[in-house]
Amino acid sequence: MNSATLVASVAPSLPGTSRPAFDHKPSIATIALFVALLIGGAAFTVYSLTSDFAESGAHPTTYLPFFLLVAMATIGAADMFGLPVSTTHVVSSGVAGTMAANKSGLQWTTIRNLLMAWVLTLPMAIVLSGSLYWLFTRLF
Repeated sequence: MNSATLVASVAPSLPGTSRPAFDHKPSIATIALFVALLIGGAAFTVYSLTSDFAESGAHPTTYLPFFLLVAMATIGAADMFGLPVSTTHVVSSGVAGTMAANKSGLQWTTIRNLLMAWVLTLPMAIVLSGSLYWLFTRLF
């Protein structure tokens, strides 16, 4: 495929946007692949959240589906608004909330570690990224 063919297949940009207007619709195979990847990603996310929940020592209860939906909605809302979010923080908070609601008891050493992680994550990320920036600007 030469460059003239490639340019001819893409129409000029849509008015008011920088995105090109394609002159054809996606094929059924492309749509099927997209849907399959979407379902696979959702299944992997549910599996990951469920395994994290099980590894925490909490016993699955009737709260588990609600916890998974809230975790999914929190991560999705943060993504939709372009906010940074740590899935680990969301899941660990959900596990702690589920354990508190189930009255199965909270392990206060774990809560302390969670709070320390919340407090230290951003400053440590700033220090690490600043250090790497300084190092790479000196090397290159």
